[in-house]
Amino acid sequence: MLRLVASVVDVIVVGGGHAGCEAAAAAARRGAQTILVTPAPNMNVGEMSCNPSIGGLAKGTLVREVDALGGLMGQVADSAGIQFRILNASKGPAVRGPRAQMDRSIYKENMQEHIYSTPGLKVLDGAVADLLVESRVPEKGSDTRHRVTGVQLANGDRIQARSVVITTGTFLRGVIHIGGGETRPAGRLPSPLHSPPSLHSPPSPSTSSTSPTYTPPPFLTKSSSSSSSAFGDTEDQTASTALARTLAQLGFRLGRLKTGTPPRLDGRTIDYSSLEAQPGDTSPQPFSYLSEHQAGAGVWSPGPRQVACHSSRTTAETEEAVAAAMAAQGEAAHFDTNAGEG
Repeated sequence: MLRLVASVVDVIVVGGGHAGCEAAAAAARRGAQTILVTPAPNMNVGEMSCNPSIGGLAKGTLVREVDALGGLMGQVADSAGIQFRILNASKGPAVRGPRAQMDRSIYKENMQEHIYSTPGLKVLDGAVADLLVESRVPEKGSDTRHRVTGVQLANGDRIQARSVVITTGTFLRGVIHIGGGETRPAGRLPSPLHSPPSLHSPPSPSTSSTSPTYTPPPFLTKSSSSSSSAFGDTEDQTASTALARTLAQLGFRLGRLKTGTPPRLDGRTIDYSSLEAQPGDTSPQPFSYLSEHQAGAGVWSPGPRQVACHSSRTTAETEEAVAAAMAAQGEAAHFDTNAGEG
């Protein structure tokens, strides 16, 4: 089990989603001693909570810009994509957008492999409960000045840092709404794909581009107890309420965005004969310039098996079902603008 050595680190990144992984890797690439803090890293680092795709109109351009700056998302998407398409390909270059559907398990596993192997970046298995804030009242009666000096973990441990990056996503005072009027505080529902497949069994060569012998390194810890069991596959993941309260006390105005996570369907239960197939491009284009470079004079091709998407159309019956569900949810179905909530 690894231990913290320095009393003060350069950068602490809170959260291991898309933004957290990019922020932590970027800081480490610049030479900063960096710690990424997230509970149960095997389940959370690189987890694709909502739409399992990368890119799209405008967003695809953003992914390539992140890649040009040395980011990870483009490289990982190229290794985990199961369908690549250029949206609006028949129109001018300004409105085209690269998009790829991901195998969520492969994406998470490959992102973790990048994060765990980045020099200068350590992963701390823990939950950030609050910020450490130093307040000072200047002379001549001016406003109080605050400076973040680190984080406090849920177990009471404190870590000092020169900079703290917060990338908590839906966890910042998160609330989950479920049809029928059920509402409860949580950051994310449980998922059967929290753990990459190779952490339990070797991945299939036809679906994974990573080595079946890959295992993550030991995680950095500040206490003898690990939080890896904090989130089970049947438990909601806890919202960050104390952290949101501290931000509000510091003068930040908080709101809440509704994500609308799509349902997960068992492909074995779908009648594809009634759906319209949407195959990927015959000549897929990668997100990362590194993928193009590695292909050299040859043609780049994705590693995982490629699949077709399928589209369906609504009917009067489905519209009635949606309307009834929205009426049952009431206010939960609408955008939440309550002040002070994350």
